[in-house]
Amino acid sequence: MKLILKYAAILVLFIICTCAHAQKYKAEKEVRIKAKELPASILDQADQIINDAKKVKYYFESDSGRTSYEIKLKKDHILYSIEFNKNGMLEDIERLVCFMALPDNVIQNVADHLAKYANYQIRKSQKQYSDPSASLQQIFYSAHANESRFTIRYELIISVLQNNSWQGYEMLFDEQGKFLEQREIVGRADDHILY
Repeated sequence: MKLILKYAAILVLFIICTCAHAQKYKAEKEVRIKAKELPASILDQADQIINDAKKVKYYFESDSGRTSYEIKLKKDHILYSIEFNKNGMLEDIERLVCFMALPDNVIQNVADHLAKYANYQIRKSQKQYSDPSASLQQIFYSAHANESRFTIRYELIISVLQNNSWQGYEMLFDEQGKFLEQREIVGRADDHILY
């Protein structure tokens, strides 16, 4: 019995370490799918937004064992990504933005955080909107008007020169530009540059 408990404890410790380690890496894979392959609840929520948009594309996404669905679209020359969990619940809406167009305090705080690197390039920046109590339409139209009524974060894809080679990172910052977390990007580097 003690031997079984010992092995069970080792197994639990291994699983915890593996999960904690997996969260530090972004091994995202997107597969384009047809609208009919999305859960019906997602299409019901997004129907009004999709009808007014251009270049609408649907994706099934997996990242370190987590799965989700994503709708990418263009509305009034602005690129958006709307992400849902595997059960069809809205996770967030991301709006592609120019880093230099962000508020000055955000740019300064991000630059202060990145100053530890000798050389870096910001490859992509997105303003992320979320609120579990709000509807897709409420958040989307707030994002479209570039309002800050909901939780705002900035997601940046950054290439950093380390040991004479470039490494990609996804970094998340709060509304003030304060660093929250980062994940090293593994896999194809250009997968994360697409809108």
